[in-house]
Amino acid sequence: MDAAPVRKHVRRLMRQGHTAQGVATCAGVDMNRMRMLLWGNPSSGRPRSARIRSAVADRIMSCRMDWRQLHPNTGIDSTGTIRRIRALGAIGWSGKHIADLIGMRQGNFAMIQGRPQVLVTTALKVEAVYHDLAMTPAPDNQYTRRLLTLAVTKGWAPPLAWDDETIDDPKTRPQGHALAA
Repeated sequence: MDAAPVRKHVRRLMRQGHTAQGVATCAGVDMNRMRMLLWGNPSSGRPRSARIRSAVADRIMSCRMDWRQLHPNTGIDSTGTIRRIRALGAIGWSGKHIADLIGMRQGNFAMIQGRPQVLVTTALKVEAVYHDLAMTPAPDNQYTRRLLTLAVTKGWAPPLAWDDETIDDPKTRPQGHALAA
């Protein structure tokens, strides 16, 4: 079969921060085969593969790699991280509290929501806090009430409106929530 769509898939994964070796491992494909698919062998004058066996193509195309497998200092799309922060805000957890829990200065933490990317290490910390707090409303006080009002005004969806499997997908919308966050 034509190797172009398979090559395109691998390159998309690589743009997300995955390595050719990581994709080869995920697909159970020898790295030499992956090299030939992507680059050929310039030193011997062999061009990249124009065709690929269907079984190999199927294994590579079925490879769905997760951002959690990337190096901690890799930048990733911030959508899921921002949604988790806002979902916790929607049940009263302040940015200051979340920042304290992940060991980040509040000023740096506040900047996350305006950035298109975050580091994997930050996303992992926010995700861990999210899983710890998502089913626990924050203690009731004047600050919590103020944050809950802000969350309603801004349309932040609470944790139960998000599916853990799709919260990172920018195309996904919260379920059962009138305003998209």
